[in-house]
Amino acid sequence: MRPFKDAKGRTWELEINVWLVRRVRDYLGLNLYNLVDSQARPLGELLNDPARLVDVLFLLCRDQADTLNVTDEAFGRSFSGDSLEDAADAFVAALLDFFPSRQGRATLQKVIDKSKAVEARMRELTEEKLESLTVESLAKKLSGLYGRAPDKSEPTPAPGPSES
Repeated sequence: MRPFKDAKGRTWELEINVWLVRRVRDYLGLNLYNLVDSQARPLGELLNDPARLVDVLFLLCRDQADTLNVTDEAFGRSFSGDSLEDAADAFVAALLDFFPSRQGRATLQKVIDKSKAVEARMRELTEEKLESLTVESLAKKLSGLYGRAPDKSEPTPAPGPSES
């Protein structure tokens, strides 16, 4: 089982098994078994859709939610930011646990690790680019896109008779 906490501090235990794969397929039309292709594209799509991911998580944790009297709406409202990221990590770990080792669990882990490394590097590159930008360079780029702004010394023309 893979534990994670929601933003309300509740701990949820995540496990994926055949019964739960069936539950998710029946309710959402999503086959968890097919999430991992050679490049984990379907998994990436799910992880990039927080609403759908939380729907999946709720179905996987529904028995616990029922015990705690937590509705699907209350469950969904308890995820954002770090809690969503923690839940996504637990989901990926539980998904890997679900796959038999003969189906290349180690290879799937490598695909996921590589994806995380690429994501981290993209974040670094974005931060580097943002650090190198100055207000002046941004203003020049924007003025090229939107045309030249009038100089401060140029008066704004008064509206003509047809414009009033």
